[in-house]
Amino acid sequence: MQHDDKSSSVGYLKTYQETVIKASSIVIVGGGAVGVQMATDLKESYPDKEITLVHSRDHLMPLYHNKLDEIVKSRFDELGVKLITGTRAVVHSANLVRDDGKIALKLTDGHELITDLVIPATGQTPNSGFVQTLEPSDDAPLLNPANGFIKVRPTLQFKDSAYPNLFTAGDIADTGAHKAARPGAAQAQVVARNIIAMIEGREPVEKISVSPPGIHLSLGLTKNMVFRNPNVAAGETEPTVIMRNDGKEDMNIDSVWERRGIKVADPKEYHL
Repeated sequence: MQHDDKSSSVGYLKTYQETVIKASSIVIVGGGAVGVQMATDLKESYPDKEITLVHSRDHLMPLYHNKLDEIVKSRFDELGVKLITGTRAVVHSANLVRDDGKIALKLTDGHELITDLVIPATGQTPNSGFVQTLEPSDDAPLLNPANGFIKVRPTLQFKDSAYPNLFTAGDIADTGAHKAARPGAAQAQVVARNIIAMIEGREPVEKISVSPPGIHLSLGLTKNMVFRNPNVAAGETEPTVIMRNDGKEDMNIDSVWERRGIKVADPKEYHL
């Protein structure tokens, strides 16, 4: 999305919704959480559409224990989501719109998929370019050159000693933690406590704790699961898996509003 105002962003999302509704076949590129959730939601919402997910590796969501891959693939089979692994989609220059309006999506293994819509879900590109306008105190860059994330101390201050008053939390921080809401929220609390400490003239000593990756993953409109990698340091060898069938179509967004002090009486109040 290229917009940064509400009206244009809502208009973009509505147009995208209409495009999805009109498509009889959809290819999702990327087998992370976004791709998996998009595929299962779409197939359950529109069972007559042909939904295909293309993933470059053999295992889906490779950050997690292989058990998660097994569960997701079983759910794909149950819903009828087609899965292609071990090959990449060339999502930019090689996409050709044919005379009939279909998209010819080329794969690196030489195959080609004909589809109405391609949805990229290939991961994050951190919006950290603004940090490059700051001068580092030595030859070490402020950003991790391998991924573009901002280098931080355990206190979530910039790692560069020239910027002790700058903090970073969430996905853009190069913490080693997985990118998800729960660790992001915990990091925000660390930042808040350290800022308060500095305001009060104390040292910022609160540090983040990096836990094994975990996720609350939707597998359709109501099915979902809580999954956490084993804590190897604590001697665990098997992941934590809690299967649920209690999801809501809106993914309980009303509780998010309530945490911000807004009581939603009618779900239509927060619909686009």
